[in-house]
Amino acid sequence: PRVDETGPTAAARAAETLAGVKGVAEAEAMDRKAAESLLRPWVGEAALPDLPLPYLVTVRLDPQAPASAPTLSRALAEAGLDATVDDHSLWRGEVERSAGVITALAGAAFLLIAAATAAVIAYATRAGMAAQAGVIETLSLNGASDFYVAGLFQRRFGGLAAKAGALGAGIAALLLALLRLVGGEGGLTPALPLAFSDLAILIACPVLAFGVALLAARFTALAKLGARG
Repeated sequence: PRVDETGPTAAARAAETLAGVKGVAEAEAMDRKAAESLLRPWVGEAALPDLPLPYLVTVRLDPQAPASAPTLSRALAEAGLDATVDDHSLWRGEVERSAGVITALAGAAFLLIAAATAAVIAYATRAGMAAQAGVIETLSLNGASDFYVAGLFQRRFGGLAAKAGALGAGIAALLLALLRLVGGEGGLTPALPLAFSDLAILIACPVLAFGVALLAARFTALAKLGARG
């Protein structure tokens, strides 16, 4: 505010100035109570009464032709208002970069888990074939092809992996649902915004586990049978 006006008056003048800018649908001065409600989750109730707060104006832009931040800043300066326009660009870029890094790390973790799963299944397939060497030899003597024998192993390990994937997905769904239910507005929900619809992605876990096991068992069994022959 200027020397001859109060803070609410200056905020109202700023809102009136911005409301007349082309590309602004609505501008409204925010009272202190509304500003305090934004800070209450972060600083608590005790510090709010003595905390100096800026006078805020909420601006809703025209979605078809929105006004730019420099345009709004210029209008405020021309009206003699000492104000700062925050269009979220200060932190949005950082958030987007962080999200990209997290996505890349999640993809790398998925590939590592898939590779480890394939390695375990390959080892289990080789061990299973060694234990069932007599059965495999009998099947071969009775005309069973290598592809048929490999199919037996891939169905076995594929079924086991699908069951394990379904069990793991079920446990993960229960844990995520529990986090969503107990998070609350002051808990994990604001920091980790989970929705129940996010649980649908877990449906893919048994399918992915089945596919990885199927391929690993088949290629391992065929390689082992080929080396035996």
